[in-house]
Formats: sequence, C-alpha cells, structure tokens
Amino acid sequence: MEDLQTLHAAGHEVGCHTYGHVSTLGLSPAELEADLGRNAAWVAERLDGHEMRTFAYPFGDCALRAKPVIDRRFLCGRGVRDGINAGRADRNLLQAIGLESRRLPGYDLEKLVQDTADAHGWLIAYGHDVSDSPTPYGCRPEDIDRLIGLAKAAGLDILPVGAAWARAAR
Repeated sequence: MEDLQTLHAAGHEVGCHTYGHVSTLGLSPAELEADLGRNAAWVAERLDGHEMRTFAYPFGDCALRAKPVIDRRFLCGRGVRDGINAGRADRNLLQAIGLESRRLPGYDLEKLVQDTADAHGWLIAYGHDVSDSPTPYGCRPEDIDRLIGLAKAAGLDILPVGAAWARAAR
C-alpha cells in the first residue's frame, strides 16, 4: 500500500482494474458495478478520497454488456489490442501495447512511435511490473526508458491515460 501512496503522491495516475481482477466476460452489469464500487472504496480509503477516472480491462476481456458500465463510471477504458489511437477511437476500448517482456521482442518500437507521431495519435503502453528480472507481464527499467526516449525524439508528449484522453477528446 505504501508503494501505491508514493506513486500517487508523485503524480502517477491510479486507474481501475477491478477489485477482483476478474474478466468482464463472466460478469453481469450488476456484478461488475459491485466489483468496481468495491475497488473505488478501497482506493478512496487509501488515497484520501481519490476517484479513479480510467479503466483497464483485466486480461483485455471486454464484454459488450460491460461497456455501458465503464462508460458511466470512467472517462475511458483500455483493452490489450495492439495499436495506435488516432482519429476516432472507442473510448471504452482504447488500443494499447503491452510493455511486457513476453511481447516486447515482437514490437518494432521505433516504427510504432513514428507511426503514432505521423498519425497525430497517441499510444498507451501498459505492463504489470518493472524490475531487472520482470515477470512475463512486466518489463525492465531500460525498456521504459527506451520507449520514453523514442517518444521524446518523435516529439510526442508523455501523459497519463486520463490526461491523454482529455486532450484527444477536445
């Protein structure tokens, strides 16, 4: 919990990923609402009333019946489908890339970042952990540094998802 508070105090965005880390494919809208409410209460209690504004679908699983729930509660939600968000985007199922050790070898990050700049789009990168020995779902610090360096070199701003969505929605 101390890590969460430290990251939040440093300005990192704290978004929702459900309380139970369950796929939306198996939840009714009422069950999803209850899980999101439990998560909201847990986070607000630990972060002085913080209200999460963004959502990430566990496992990238987006049930059609979940989208109206996400629409009511959050500015936007993201899945795990690789891609750049440019032009019109589904704000309740934004595309993203997995900054994960198991997926990084398959990306041409230079091209992906340049394509993002050329399209006047935005790119969401996600992962679960950062360490010198990451899990298959995490990355190394130098992986993040590389992506940040490429984004800066391409003239892209680096923003939390909520701020990027707010800018894109203008």
